[in-house]
Amino acid sequence: MTIKTAVHVQIDYSDAISAKRNVLGCKVSLLEVLQHIKNYKRVRKEEMLLKSRLKSQLNDFVIEIGRVEQELPSLKEEGSIKLLKEAIRTEKMPAGMAKGEKTKSLSIDREISDIKRQLEMLE
Repeated sequence: MTIKTAVHVQIDYSDAISAKRNVLGCKVSLLEVLQHIKNYKRVRKEEMLLKSRLKSQLNDFVIEIGRVEQELPSLKEEGSIKLLKEAIRTEKMPAGMAKGEKTKSLSIDREISDIKRQLEMLE
């Protein structure tokens, strides 16, 4: 039967304090990681709920569009259908959106210049 004896090692006080700080710092880091993981799980759960709601709403919307299309009068001529589809495709919605973006960027530029003028007045 072997008897195990304890071996004592002497550590400087400053080294012991430094090691204790390192251990406590690691504990804090691990707890912060744990908080981030819990937050991530919560956010993912919310995201999945929102996605499922969005999917059901989109399905309802598609069904409603189908109902509206059935209620609309049908066009007898294929040429007029093609003309309508072409008119929808060539509608300049993106250009209008771009115009709105230009006005937004102009208003932002105007705000920046106003702020710069105010800063100059303060100096």
